[in-house]
Amino acid sequence: MNLEVKKLKEQSRLDRSCYRERRHVVGKREHEKSEAIKN
Repeated sequence: MNLEVKKLKEQSRLDRSCYRERRHVVGKREHEKSEAIKN
């Protein structure tokens, strides 16, 4: 039981960091797009 909970917590932590990374990448891309439009 304890091991299962530990695995789930680890998985959700990884998912959250992956999600943050993806959002960061997308945000950077959007920023570059708007910069290109400005120039």
